Amino acid sequence: VNSETFTGRKSEKDEGKENVLSFKSQMQIQGLFEMAELAKKEGRLTSPENESAFSAYTEILKIDPNNTKAKVELQKLSD
Repeated sequence: VNSETFTGRKSEKDEGKENVLSFKSQMQIQGLFEMAELAKKEGRLTSPENESAFSAYTEILKIDPNNTKAKVELQKLSD
């Protein structure tokens, strides 16, 4: 329960809470970025399906839809 529940507005301490990722999510994202880098070095840009840079960046965005780095890297793959 936060202040928005009662007032319809967020207090300063509630601001940005929805953007805070859990430690587990942060570690998953870090691992996925490492996987993506290795996949790129090995030429696995879009395939195989679950071992490509594309799939790693897509998984990152499922965890953190606002991850700018993953969005940029996906754009680079499509260029």
